[in-house]
Amino acid sequence: MIDIASIVAGIISLGAALITQLIYDYSLRKKRAARREVPPGERIQQSISKLGSASQEIDAIIRDIVQDIKSRQTILEELKVRHQTLSQEEAELSKRVEMLKELPLEVAKYFQQISEQALQQVEKKKARRDILMFILGILVTTVIAILLSVFGVR
Repeated sequence: MIDIASIVAGIISLGAALITQLIYDYSLRKKRAARREVPPGERIQQSISKLGSASQEIDAIIRDIVQDIKSRQTILEELKVRHQTLSQEEAELSKRVEMLKELPLEVAKYFQQISEQALQQVEKKKARRDILMFILGILVTTVIAILLSVFGVR
């Protein structure tokens, strides 16, 4: 037995398909009519103007791409130079590390003591120099004051 609902559904789907086909045929006829109304020379002119504007847009896009490529090339070159300098620095530092690995620990402590002693000696010399400069400043100021009082300059 066939159900009424299935019959109604079949009729609705046939109607929808028929309406879709009619709309498609109508729009197709309308497009063909619009093409026939425009003379061929004018259609060619429209096509040429559309091609010209499309060509200008493509040229602008290509210019942007070329500019982007150039900027990326300069960045890449800078990165290559930076990589090369960092590689050289790394090689030098690894050589130093290898040299330090070969040194016994006592030698490193000895060099540290030597550098500390040298710094202490330099600090003592600076302190002596500062005290000497202070005392000389006091003496020179005193001598100048005595000379000025003796000669009566006020």
